[in-house]
Amino acid sequence: MKHVALIVTLMLATHPLSTGAPACILNIDEVPPKGVTQVWSPLFQASWDKLSEMQRGKLEKVVPPNVLIAKLEEFKWQSAEVMPKDGFAVYAGQANQVFARETAASIKRQFNIEIDSSRVPTIPQGVAAYGILLRELKFEKKFFRSQKTALEFRSRTGQVRRVEFFGTAGSHSDNYGEHVKVLHYKPETSAFILSVATDRKDENLIIYRPDEECSFRNAFEHVKKAVKEPLSGAYGSLTHGSLHRNDVVKIPYVTIDADTDFKGQLSGGRILIANATAVNLFEILLVEFVRG
Repeated sequence: MKHVALIVTLMLATHPLSTGAPACILNIDEVPPKGVTQVWSPLFQASWDKLSEMQRGKLEKVVPPNVLIAKLEEFKWQSAEVMPKDGFAVYAGQANQVFARETAASIKRQFNIEIDSSRVPTIPQGVAAYGILLRELKFEKKFFRSQKTALEFRSRTGQVRRVEFFGTAGSHSDNYGEHVKVLHYKPETSAFILSVATDRKDENLIIYRPDEECSFRNAFEHVKKAVKEPLSGAYGSLTHGSLHRNDVVKIPYVTIDADTDFKGQLSGGRILIANATAVNLFEILLVEFVRG
């Protein structure tokens, strides 16, 4: 099963609501500062790899050294096991308007998404890459929507925001045993990992709240271990591996829109980066889970 795509939830579940704008990151070993919402997506890495493929190999040396470029060059992964087969595409070509228009047309045909082809700068003898990752996951079993109450989120400045939510509680939770799996639960720290079945075969939504701040890499390892060794206790116990009666799941309607320019961090020496932007849009990422 592909469980990785929406692991970004962990940075939002760990800290109080951040007052600053969400930011994309490229280094999965980075631990987010307190009060900061960060988002990582494999799409930028896939686009970077596409550029390397076009240039017939990775960079041999960058002078002066650039830590972020080194991370991108050294990154090891099995992209086919991570990326949804029919939900993403990467393109690389000459940095001109012909390539930009052809890419925009291809994205429109495949994903029905309009993009601004003028965002690709024209650079003589330069190369450019576009990447798109689009995945809409619908839950296998619909949840209940709260009609009268809202969840309260308090920022570090004391500001309170009320957010509508959906989920399940009480006796209704018994009906979700086959659709929501509890892979990990630590009541003393409120840490948990849930796996929610979707309408796409072998693609589940993983929701992870760690018990302490950690990097995305560590989060991935924790989740992979929980997938291989899920809870298997008796029904009704704290170690029961499925949602059961009196368990509470609350999923707020939240949209995270992160747009980050990496041009300054990736330029250096003989490498000229004219535009390097990561844009990520996620919905429904903050989740409250209480074991009954």
